[in-house]
Amino acid sequence: MAVNWVCHARNLGVQNYILVAADDKAHEELGRRTGEQVVRMDSLLLKENKNGDYGPKEEKGFVLGRYDMTIRVLESGYSVVLADPEAPWLDNPLPHIEKLMDDNDVISVENATGLTFVKANERGVAFLKRLIKELYTTENPVEMETSISNMVLSGMENGFSFLPHKLFLRGTTFFGDGYRHNIHGHPWPVVITSDDVANSTEKEERLQKYGLWMIKERDTCWNPAPTLETLWPPKKGEDHQQFNVTRKPVKFLIKVLTYGRPNSLTRLLNSLSNAEYPANHRIDVDIYIDHPKKPVPGALESHSKVIDIVDQWEWNRGEKRVHVRNFNVGLAGQWFELWYPASWDEVAFVLEDDLELSPLWYRWLRAAVSHYYEDSDNFDPNMYGISLQNQGTCLGHCRVSVKNGNEPFKYQLVGTWGQLLFPYQWVQFMRWMDEKRAILTEDPKGYSPLFSTLMSNGWYMAGRRSPKKAWTFDFISFVAEHGYYNLYTNFEGKRSLSVCHREAGEHYGSSQGADREMLGMSQWKDSMLDFPPSALMPVFDYQFNKVQNIGALRHRKFALRGQYPKK
Repeated sequence: MAVNWVCHARNLGVQNYILVAADDKAHEELGRRTGEQVVRMDSLLLKENKNGDYGPKEEKGFVLGRYDMTIRVLESGYSVVLADPEAPWLDNPLPHIEKLMDDNDVISVENATGLTFVKANERGVAFLKRLIKELYTTENPVEMETSISNMVLSGMENGFSFLPHKLFLRGTTFFGDGYRHNIHGHPWPVVITSDDVANSTEKEERLQKYGLWMIKERDTCWNPAPTLETLWPPKKGEDHQQFNVTRKPVKFLIKVLTYGRPNSLTRLLNSLSNAEYPANHRIDVDIYIDHPKKPVPGALESHSKVIDIVDQWEWNRGEKRVHVRNFNVGLAGQWFELWYPASWDEVAFVLEDDLELSPLWYRWLRAAVSHYYEDSDNFDPNMYGISLQNQGTCLGHCRVSVKNGNEPFKYQLVGTWGQLLFPYQWVQFMRWMDEKRAILTEDPKGYSPLFSTLMSNGWYMAGRRSPKKAWTFDFISFVAEHGYYNLYTNFEGKRSLSVCHREAGEHYGSSQGADREMLGMSQWKDSMLDFPPSALMPVFDYQFNKVQNIGALRHRKFALRGQYPKK
């Protein structure tokens, strides 16, 4: 359990913690498994226990010894957060504690012992001394610890506070039927205590069942985000400082998906031809033409026109490759089969045929790729791509609004109206889908891409009998499980470098017209290429809450309704 807590803390970027072991066996094992310095508890109140065998006496000694040792730390001038390793951190609790620190000496979780802050002053020390006194005369302090702690707190005239119960949850509340499925994304839980289960094995099994177990084989922590060194390992003899420079330019690929809309395709291809490109930039284009669903005259005629348009279209910026399918795969199949990267040094820009591009699209997007993907100083391993779409959709019954001087921002939702994909996350998604298909082969109800209370859950349930129509439900689930996000433009007036005409097809029953105004030459400003540092850009989750700690996104697997809890 302690190793799992360490994995959660590391994932959140929390570093200023001390691991304390109550016996020699735990001291040796915890140090070996975490690779960290572990303090051996030293207290006159701690019953000597070198073998790690715990009975009522040993547990009582551990509880008393923990508080006795904490008093000595407080008297040295250091405030302390006492964390129970059986209470995983889904987000960093320290900012919530800091909000209450000025007016309180003791801050705790109500009716639970998973987290307690004690300030380094006389009142903080007095609280722990009284707690020790009460627990010392108690026959079973482990079971009584919560109630006695609350009793001591209630006896303080002032200077104590409880943390918000909606953020710091008891296990009975969090793991109870229905609670997790009613989280609207605000607020997400921060810490979950485990006072409701006594057996450590049962606690571990429950955390595994609900996707909160962060330990992989060989005691490594589960972390889906790649590192820069993983994707581009330094060459032999190259030190880190030499490595931390701009890499070679990536190969830029365009992927066009089309089906039975010759007029729409013509408009898209014309916008590609009319855009500005540096003379020395090579850009290859793949065009995927889906086959009609039924061999009826009208559909076959449109299909033939699409093929003729593609054959006649000239592209002199690189190679043009045409892929005509022999049977219908649907829009989802088009996306799933559009790309398997040859290396991490190529990116794919995907265009459905009802889109139209600004002449400026490549100027901005190529510069963004250079800044946020090629430049190691701004490389973000949690970012799966860049969308040219001016995103106005929020799946969490919320509103998309970013006031940051019209600079780009990061948001979990995929933007299919001009989406550039990074290779690592796309390959990871393909393999993830293989795993889900294998599950469905064995159990047709073993997987469904439902997350939290997103509106997309209803859309999926309404259209689940037409699996060829949408791939985005699966990608939404994949992104939620891994804590990834996308980069979006944020131009003045909601102008866009990629406009969707929302024409009749897989997404719309009838044509809806353009969704946004195109960003043209007259609106262009050179300052649009003054990209902010990646680390300073705001990140928003699916419910459009601003995320303060990126690692917290990877702790939300429990809200994947079709996958957790595991059977």
